[in-house]
Amino acid sequence: MTRDCIDIRPAASLDDAANSMWEGDCGALPVVDEQHAAVGMVTDRDICMCAHHEGKSLGELKVADAMSSDLVACKEEDDVAAAQRKMGEAQVRRLPVLDSDGRLSGVLALAEIARAGDDGKVRDVSNDQVGEMVAAISRPNAASESSGTKPASRGRLT
Repeated sequence: MTRDCIDIRPAASLDDAANSMWEGDCGALPVVDEQHAAVGMVTDRDICMCAHHEGKSLGELKVADAMSSDLVACKEEDDVAAAQRKMGEAQVRRLPVLDSDGRLSGVLALAEIARAGDDGKVRDVSNDQVGEMVAAISRPNAASESSGTKPASRGRLT
């Protein structure tokens, strides 16, 4: 997990979020409140889709307008297998890692799991398991397959 991760507040502008992602070379930011409790995630895709659908500039929109507030996270004491299951079930590539008080400790990315398994640093992760997790994360949304529509957006745009 990356402990020294960049986070952002819901009231920050999407312009600030995009700049933080650019400077931090990342595609997602955990969203935290004043007590540093994780309240959501915002991705580069969330930012683009929100700006497109709202027809406003990134400076006019807030992180709260685009973020996913249905937070999928793991706890510091969770093992890698539990984190993998959560990623696959929720179809996410990154999980905020929370301490016992729900405050952000870091972010665990699929890429970190894959690299750790490949390097032999995590014994419980095989390349086959990483491949299965990528397949689970990448599968089409069941509702979109049956109806022929796109999956519902995660933020305010639904």
